[in-house]
Amino acid sequence: MFKPIRNSLVALCTIAAATLLSACGAQPVAYDDAGLDAEEFTKARPVPPLLKDTDPRPKQAAFELTAQSGPSRFFKGKSTRTFGYNGPYLGPTIKVTKGETVKIKVNNELTEPTTIMWQGLIARSGALGAARELIAPGASWTTSFAIRQDAATLWYRPDPLGRAGEQLYAGLAGAFLVEDPDADKLGLPQDYGRNDFPVIIQDRKFDRDGKPEYKSSVVFSRNGIFGDRALINGVIAPVLEVQNIKTRLRLINASNTRVYNVALSDGTRFTQIGGGGGLLPSAVEMNSLELAPGERADIIIDFSNRDVGTELFLEDPEFSLVKIAVTAEGKDSPDIPKR
Repeated sequence: MFKPIRNSLVALCTIAAATLLSACGAQPVAYDDAGLDAEEFTKARPVPPLLKDTDPRPKQAAFELTAQSGPSRFFKGKSTRTFGYNGPYLGPTIKVTKGETVKIKVNNELTEPTTIMWQGLIARSGALGAARELIAPGASWTTSFAIRQDAATLWYRPDPLGRAGEQLYAGLAGAFLVEDPDADKLGLPQDYGRNDFPVIIQDRKFDRDGKPEYKSSVVFSRNGIFGDRALINGVIAPVLEVQNIKTRLRLINASNTRVYNVALSDGTRFTQIGGGGGLLPSAVEMNSLELAPGERADIIIDFSNRDVGTELFLEDPEFSLVKIAVTAEGKDSPDIPKR
C-alpha cells in the first residue's frame, strides 16, 4: 500500500526552493543561436551513472562529489565549458536506503565558492548544506546524516548566496533517490537504467558558440530567466530507449524558472505514484502533469501493450522533451497497486 506523505514541510520547502530559484533568475533577453545543430532525437539513453557507495559496512554509506568545470558539447562541432559534479555537466545519481547513515564529502575544484543542498531530505539542519556551508575553491566539506524518511525522489544542487541560479544554470545538479524496504514490497519498477530512469528537465538559452548563457539585467527579477531549448539529463532532444514493460520516470524540474505541463504525444494516460515528499497515498491516473521549478514527480508509463519499434514523445506545450523508443521486449513488473 502506498504511504502518505508524512511531513508537509517537504511540500513547503519545495515551494520555497522554486521561489528562490526563480528569484535568482533574470529578465528574459534576446539571444541568437542561429546555425547551431542539436542533432535532435539521435542521442540514446542519457542516463546519469549511479555514484559508487565506498563504505562496505551494512547500514552505512559513503559518497564523494567534486564540483568542477569541464568541456560539454550540446551542439555538433561546438564545445563549451560548464559546471558539473564528478564530470563536466550535471552529476551522478546518489541512491540510499532508509535506515542507513550516510556520509558525503564534497570537494570544490571550481574557481569560485559553492555550496550544496539536498532538496527534500529530512535531516538535521546542519547536515543539509545550503547557503551557510560555503565551500571555498580548493576546499572540501563533509556531512553525515541518517536516512529516516520513506522512499522518495530528491535532488541536490548548489545554494551559494547570490550565485545559486547561475551555478545551477551552468550544470550543478543531480538526482538523490531514497529507497525503503516497505516500498520494495510494492513491486514498483526500480531497476535503475532498465525500467527506472531519472529525467532531469532543464531549459537553456545558448549563444552562437553553443554556450548556455545566463544574462541578468535585474538581480532577483520576478520574471526569471527562460530558455528556448530543453535538456533532458544534460542532452538536447535525446532518445530514451525502453523495453515494452511498465517504466518509471522520476521527473525532476531543475529549471530556474519554467513550469512544465508534461504529457505524452499520443495522449496516452500515465500513473503518478510519487511526488517531492515520497509515494502518494494512492496512485493517480492522468494525461498531463504540472511540474514547478524544484518539484519532483514519479510516474509510470505502461508500454506492455506496445510493439517493439513504437516511438512517442514526452512533451510540454512548448517543447518535445525526449523521444521514448520501445526497442526490446522485457519481463514486466506486477500491476501498479492502487493504494
